[in-house]
This record gives sequence, structure tokens and C-alpha cells, in this order.
Amino acid sequence: MISVVVADDQAAVREGLTTILSLTDGIDVVGTAADGVEAVHLVQTCRPDVLLLDLHMPTRSGIDALAELGIHCQSTKVLVLTTYSDQVSISEALAAGAHGYITKSDGATQIIAAITAVAAGHGAFGREVTAHLVGALKSRTRLDQAAHRYGLTEQETRVLNLISSGLRNRQIADELFVSVATVKTHINNLFTKLGVRSRQQALELLTA
Repeated sequence: MISVVVADDQAAVREGLTTILSLTDGIDVVGTAADGVEAVHLVQTCRPDVLLLDLHMPTRSGIDALAELGIHCQSTKVLVLTTYSDQVSISEALAAGAHGYITKSDGATQIIAAITAVAAGHGAFGREVTAHLVGALKSRTRLDQAAHRYGLTEQETRVLNLISSGLRNRQIADELFVSVATVKTHINNLFTKLGVRSRQQALELLTA
């Protein structure tokens, strides 16, 4: 029997998921949470096999909850279930320790299959997420090629990678532990080496 905690700030979603999972052989919903704080508390108390976690919740986000659970409750596998399938959300969740990532558009059958997969120690990713991961891999290859072709430094390549993920200057600075001014300097150097004047032109050059 796979024990599951469901964490989502929308009551209708929690109730719907609980109903579906409770009717599924081999799955037992042992608790539900409306925010990240409740989710962490329930996992620490119930020690479920799987936490089904929404990312964007009040009081404490799913990303923050993931980070804490990765330290204190490593036995629980975390499966992100959210409406967001953008590259930044996916990257942040996986970096924080998510074992799988699916969207609410994937449907009940895939959600159940994903729960079973992560409980068994495997990764589980929805259709949209898989497409983004494949796209990110291709983008990474293009970035490496651009770095070699245009003589980009290692830090400039990191900045370009973060730009391609949709991060703004402040977010890039936080990610690299540098000042916004330093990020702007790297971007200016990037633009000069690539022969472009904007982020959009830089990304178009990489995808051409």
C-alpha cells in the first residue's frame, strides 16, 4: 500500500484528488494540506511514501517545502502536481529535490502512474514537462556550442543559460551569488560577443 499526502491550496482539487486516489487499489491518502507549512508538518508526522505537492501555495511555497523535506524527510518521495509547466518552475522544483513533476492537465491515469513510479524510486514526468526537459537539453547543447563559437567565458555561459530559462537580472544575480551590476556587465559582454542588442536577439541567434 502506497501512503500519500495531498497538498494543494484549492479545496476542490484536494477533495477531487483524495476521492480519485482513495478509489485506487494500492493507494491510501493519509492526509491533506492547504499550504506548505501543513504539508511539511503532515509529512513529518505521517511519514508517507509520497507527497503530492502543488508549487504555488500561500504561507509557504511548494519549493520551500521541498527544500526542508529534502533535509528532514528524505524517505518521502515528492511528486509535484501543478498547473505550471514553464522551464523556471520545473528547474526550481527539480533542483529543490522533486522526484517527479506532472501537470494537472495530465489526468487521473497519469497521476496514479506517476505516484506508483516515484514510490518505487523512479522519476515521473508529464507530457508537457518531458517536452520542456528535452527542449532544455537541446538548448544546453546549443549554449555549449555558442560558448565555444563566440568565446564565451564560463560565467557568461551560465548567464546565457539563465536568460534562456526566463530569469531576470535580479533572479540571475541571486542564482549566481553576485550583484545585479555584475550580471549587467556579463550581459553587455555577451551582447558584444554575440553581436546582438537584446535578450530576444540573443535567444533567436541560439535557436536559429
